[in-house]
Amino acid sequence: MEQYCEAVANFIREHRVSSIVDLGCGDFVIGKRIVESTGVKYTGVDVVDDVIEYHKNKSRNHLVDFQRADITRDPLPVADLCLIRQVLQHLSNAEIAMVLGQVRNFRWILVSEDVPDNPRSFNLDKPHGPDVRGYYGSGVFLDRCPFCIPVIELWRFSLRENAVLRTVLIDNM
Repeated sequence: MEQYCEAVANFIREHRVSSIVDLGCGDFVIGKRIVESTGVKYTGVDVVDDVIEYHKNKSRNHLVDFQRADITRDPLPVADLCLIRQVLQHLSNAEIAMVLGQVRNFRWILVSEDVPDNPRSFNLDKPHGPDVRGYYGSGVFLDRCPFCIPVIELWRFSLRENAVLRTVLIDNM
């Protein structure tokens, strides 16, 4: 994840981003590295209460905050940049559409998903849960139907054999 952290940090510096919201912050390993390398104000959001409470109790950095929210329906914090990394792959297409509606107010959104480097299909629908489309040779591609969102692919980093972390930019300017 070194490449990913470096690429996001460069994006933050190049675009003079002062605040980010990380939807699905999870263990905060990636977010912490980004904050440490950029000094950006960071808000981590996760749906799991225990994760948020753990981070609130452990983190002593004035630049860092954590909030519990269901990103499909709850109000989201305000920031210059929204990060969504390896989250959408766990949601149904209807839930992904709801998230896309929720993030419309962010200036920039970086969406990074674990996808096959040669997918057999795009956006194969699945129920909400821990399994991912990659199990079926598919992945989340926001520029394809049913989403058809204009995106700019910024980078692809190898994750393992036949899989990449694909990051796209949604620019709401």
